[in-house]
Amino acid sequence: MTLLTSDLASIFPSISHIHEHRDCRDCKRIQAWLSGRARVAMRSRPNDAHHAGSWLADAFDWGAHTWPLYWCDLNLQQEIDCGAFASLFSYCLTITETPHNRVQVIFPVSPQERVQWSRTWWDASASTAWILDGYVYHESIITHSKNRESAFIDTTDMVEIEAQCDDPRYTPRFVRVTLDGWQPKRTHVWVAGRCLRVGTWQAWEKK
Repeated sequence: MTLLTSDLASIFPSISHIHEHRDCRDCKRIQAWLSGRARVAMRSRPNDAHHAGSWLADAFDWGAHTWPLYWCDLNLQQEIDCGAFASLFSYCLTITETPHNRVQVIFPVSPQERVQWSRTWWDASASTAWILDGYVYHESIITHSKNRESAFIDTTDMVEIEAQCDDPRYTPRFVRVTLDGWQPKRTHVWVAGRCLRVGTWQAWEKK
């Protein structure tokens, strides 16, 4: 499958968001729990911005679920997808006032992974729109810190995407830095040895 950035803009126009029921106590409880965990994590490692949500991978497994997803759904949710992980991590970063941008990513995928994940999501009655022919759609975060350069974080398993990587699981093909996040108002982001335009799908050039 040949992907064009113009195609991606129409296929994946926006990021995922977790919703809140009005006057729902369980939604508020989950938000309070996340806020507390994020602040404790940052107190233990104040110079490590992305540590605010690093504990999420221990709280949830990666897996299939249906959208829309509400905060109170997380009470019973053992598995969440990349969009939910990125949403929760963004919430933790916002609570700790850590500047960041949410990011949309396209990764290559093997035929075996494509078949396996399609079956898993189908069995869960979840959308498989994120699984393309030879590629998968993903959501991540770029954090900005005074004490270090910006970091491109795969928030599903908390791996930092470096300038060079031989592992295809962490080698993007296309990236779009969005204006979602806390203090995300920039025109360009420097990360992993690259200058990325904000708001535009673009190829992740090899180094």
